[in-house]
Amino acid sequence: MQFSCALDSTGHPYCWGRNSNGQIGVNSDGAWYARPISVFTP
Repeated sequence: MQFSCALDSTGHPYCWGRNSNGQIGVNSDGAWYARPISVFTP
Protein backbone atom coordinates (compact mmCIF):
# COMPACT_ATOMS: atom_id res chain seq x y z
CA MET A 1 0.00 0.00 0.00
CA GLN A 2 1.36 3.40 -0.94
CA PHE A 3 -1.35 5.63 0.47
CA SER A 4 -3.14 6.11 3.78
CA CYS A 5 -6.38 7.63 4.99
CA ALA A 6 -7.59 8.78 8.39
CA LEU A 7 -10.54 10.57 9.95
CA ASP A 8 -10.26 13.88 11.76
CA SER A 9 -12.00 14.53 15.08
CA THR A 10 -15.29 15.28 13.28
CA GLY A 11 -15.17 12.13 11.16
CA HIS A 12 -14.09 13.82 7.92
CA PRO A 13 -11.66 11.70 5.83
CA TYR A 14 -8.21 12.83 4.73
CA CYS A 15 -5.80 10.85 2.55
CA TRP A 16 -2.17 11.16 1.49
CA GLY A 17 0.39 9.22 -0.50
CA ARG A 18 0.39 7.86 -4.03
CA ASN A 19 -2.54 8.87 -6.26
CA SER A 20 -1.32 7.77 -9.69
CA ASN A 21 -4.55 5.84 -10.32
CA GLY A 22 -6.90 8.09 -8.36
CA GLN A 23 -6.92 5.69 -5.43
CA ILE A 24 -7.04 8.32 -2.69
CA GLY A 25 -10.29 9.75 -4.00
CA VAL A 26 -9.33 13.32 -4.86
CA ASN A 27 -10.33 14.89 -8.15
CA SER A 28 -6.81 15.69 -9.28
CA ASP A 29 -4.05 14.42 -11.54
CA GLY A 30 -1.46 14.78 -8.79
CA ALA A 31 0.62 11.63 -8.47
CA TRP A 32 1.81 12.13 -4.89
CA TYR A 33 0.44 13.98 -1.86
CA ALA A 34 2.88 14.34 1.03
CA ARG A 35 0.31 16.15 3.20
CA PRO A 36 -3.24 15.03 4.01
CA ILE A 37 -5.83 16.10 1.44
CA SER A 38 -9.52 16.47 2.29
CA VAL A 39 -11.48 13.75 0.52
CA PHE A 40 -15.02 14.32 -0.77
CA THR A 41 -17.60 11.80 0.42
CA PRO A 42 -21.18 11.77 -0.81
